[in-house]
Amino acid sequence: LKAQYPDVIGYVNVPTLGIAYPVVQTDNNDYYLDHMIDGTVSKSGAIFLDYRINKDPSLTKNTVLYGHNMNNGSMFGGLRNYAVETYWETHPWIYILTDSGVLRYEVFAAYRADVDSATYGLSFREEKTRAEFLIHALESSQVDTGVAPELTDRILTLSTCSGAGYSNRWVVQARL
Repeated sequence: LKAQYPDVIGYVNVPTLGIAYPVVQTDNNDYYLDHMIDGTVSKSGAIFLDYRINKDPSLTKNTVLYGHNMNNGSMFGGLRNYAVETYWETHPWIYILTDSGVLRYEVFAAYRADVDSATYGLSFREEKTRAEFLIHALESSQVDTGVAPELTDRILTLSTCSGAGYSNRWVVQARL
């Protein structure tokens, strides 16, 4: 895919949800909202990495992937299943395939988040800010996974619209 589509930087896979898509990145967070990886205009868009993030998730403290919440459950539509704790118990893993290999993430939080919340923090220059980010995620979570990420953990944030307005998102977070 990378040879054919230069914006492809990896692949996200949540086998139990049917999430299996290439991940793209460009110089903004708007283009792939309504374009597929081949440039075709489409309401479903593509799964994309926040443009401000390093292309290698193993090097990033909070890797944020965005995807639409499609009514038919495609794209990130299935993430809403994580609102039920029993679902998480049997579906705790998210995989990212990159040039570095396969990265396995363990889900620790699922919740609604405002687009201006700590959920979308990317730069953690101070340990205190990083701790606040993790506490926010755990306290906001609608499920108690018992998984407590540490300050040094790499975090994956999957973000999709929640249906509760433009500034509100459904988020699933996992640790590498």
